[in-house]
Amino acid sequence: MFKQGPVPLERGPIPEIRRPWEKIVACIRDTHDWSGDPVAIIEKPLWQFNAEEIDQLDADLIYIPHREHHEFPISNGRARYYMQTVIPHMFSIDGKGWGAGQSQYPLNLWKAAPLSLARERVWEHFQERIKNNVSKFDQPNHHVVLPENYIFFPCQLPHDHTIKYHSNVSVEDALRTTLWAAREVGRGVIVKGHPVNPGSMINLRGITAQFAGTALWVEDVSIHQLISGAEAVVCVNSGVGFESLLHLKPTITFGRADYDCVTSHATTKRDQMIELLEKPSINIEHVKNFVYNWYQNHYNVNAIATFEKLEGIEGYVGTTSGS
Repeated sequence: MFKQGPVPLERGPIPEIRRPWEKIVACIRDTHDWSGDPVAIIEKPLWQFNAEEIDQLDADLIYIPHREHHEFPISNGRARYYMQTVIPHMFSIDGKGWGAGQSQYPLNLWKAAPLSLARERVWEHFQERIKNNVSKFDQPNHHVVLPENYIFFPCQLPHDHTIKYHSNVSVEDALRTTLWAAREVGRGVIVKGHPVNPGSMINLRGITAQFAGTALWVEDVSIHQLISGAEAVVCVNSGVGFESLLHLKPTITFGRADYDCVTSHATTKRDQMIELLEKPSINIEHVKNFVYNWYQNHYNVNAIATFEKLEGIEGYVGTTSGS
């Protein structure tokens, strides 16, 4: 449980989307067990964890979920912060944070074997998700008729931590800028609400309604259909931006993201946004290099061998081995 509330005496069923969180704890535990390291696991709602209390633990290493050093500081470089990515079975583990808050941000495109057969295998691994209409959240299997030559804008939760900590631009301002610029260049925009919290989408839906004739609000449409038919994808720093790169679509970001080394960077300056929408671009080789190195840098809970690089993490200012 992330938010404060009543705590049941026993753990209930774990939703499928949360299963990888259970798996990563097992992978970390087993990896250290095999190395002869004693491991203790503390399980309770996230909101009950206190940084000062955890910092007092007599532990050489402390793995902390869903947090970053600046908001949950642990002294002496003992903390490793782990977080689920947009690919649910892939996690980051880092001594500083997650996403754009990681110690190795921005990612080095050329860190390891950019032209190897392994790169193509990693690419194919992620392409299977597209072919099977798989995303972080369940996607509709039906297809709908969409207009041509549109820009796709996926909405994020305005209060989400990735907005709070990794962007100087709000979702609202990013959407307004995109819709205004798209109208100026004669492009339509499809805006998709976030599936988790419809109530938080009210303001964003209202902004979209102000651009009638330019923008179309949708909800029950597969994210992969929306990406595949788009000229470009614009977001703040959504995980959908990562997925759009897997579709090899030009991607424009307003905020900081672990994949923004291969996106065009936008600001709320409208003239700049017009230029980006008039000539959206993408470098396919760079994207494939990024995806390969991103995979090497992360941890696959379905492939415990990827956890062998745990010992490469060097405190909260260190880096993670890409081996």
